Amino acid sequence: MKRSFWKKFLSNTTKAIADSVVIEVKGRVNAGKLNVRKKPSLKAAVVAQLTRGDIVDVFNVIEDWYQIVLPEKKTAYVYKKYIEIVRQEKSGRITANVLNIRSMPNTSGDILGKLHKGDIVSVLREYNEWIKIQYGSKEAYLYKEFVELADVPVVVNPTDNPNIVSGEFFYQRKDLVSVTLEPKKTIPVQGTYHEKIAAKTWNNYGGFISKVSDELQIDVATGLAVLCVESGGNGFSGDKMIIRFENHVLDMFWGKNNVDLFDDHFKYDKNLRRDGHYFRADKKDDWEACHTSQDMEWKVLNFAKTLDDTAALKSISMGAPQVMGFNHKFIGYATPQEMFSNFNKDIRYHLMALFDFCNYKPERIRYLQKRDFYSFSYEYNGPADPKGYEKRLKMYYDIFKEILK
Repeated sequence: MKRSFWKKFLSNTTKAIADSVVIEVKGRVNAGKLNVRKKPSLKAAVVAQLTRGDIVDVFNVIEDWYQIVLPEKKTAYVYKKYIEIVRQEKSGRITANVLNIRSMPNTSGDILGKLHKGDIVSVLREYNEWIKIQYGSKEAYLYKEFVELADVPVVVNPTDNPNIVSGEFFYQRKDLVSVTLEPKKTIPVQGTYHEKIAAKTWNNYGGFISKVSDELQIDVATGLAVLCVESGGNGFSGDKMIIRFENHVLDMFWGKNNVDLFDDHFKYDKNLRRDGHYFRADKKDDWEACHTSQDMEWKVLNFAKTLDDTAALKSISMGAPQVMGFNHKFIGYATPQEMFSNFNKDIRYHLMALFDFCNYKPERIRYLQKRDFYSFSYEYNGPADPKGYEKRLKMYYDIFKEILK
């Protein structure tokens, strides 16, 4: 946002809002619960209550308060400290089994590549029947009918307006650095295979998970269950972060514009894209199967980094939460390199990313609060196998409820 707009925004009066007024500034609640008051005072009557992740229209600034617009077009006030100014960007989830990426917003445009069901794209612009996306170094187009659109709130950089206090991602919060990872009371590591994983996860991270779960108002057993399903509670193998390199993702971000070079070194099943992954450092070498060990994952990554560092880091899932590098913005990192660097330093950044990735879409937190594991599974992990993911979440949730009695 430009300073000229902010200057106008900050100088607005508190006049009544007519239906015709267009609200240009959005705010996202970053507190568990936030009272909405009739006047800009802590002594004023509470007229409503908001929860973490709610998006509101911000109309004016009065000292430490934001004047917001309620659904019924009435104005009220919230304490500025607990609102982060955001802009609304759109993301899209592909709903067709295969969707062509075209050079122009019509069916005559050249096919630049293909996306598959469940893929996520950032939307640059919407048209009547098409959407524009960034595809490698090019702008490209997708047929809108087969893209499920959703608003993604993105925090405005505080330098856009020094008077606006931006909300923080978990990994940016200094107070969480001092929170002890381990719980005050550990439990015996015994029982079935899954019970042992649960016990180890609790003993290693129970203190930190409890702290953040309480803030988000979710059962600690729920937060622990998500961590167990994603990685079995592990973020490192030896002194290296656990990663998984996805050939098909590298193809999407780099290979489509470097077809011959990609084909010299990488293969995957074009129909079942997560299958059939092979790699070779030299086109004279024999093909090696990927995903056989962490050493192999790192071997492929380190080679891919020599081709395109950013595309390579976007193509790996990282650490305990297994968040893909191309999702770096959704957990607060400006670049995948910044995300990769932090994840390599400390498991604490993995745990923070797990909750930041849940928190960037408020419905994910609400599903966890209600223990609606199926809806959470579909939203968090995509449409591939939400029932299977739900089943595993329920299993670990039940284990934690039993062992934490």
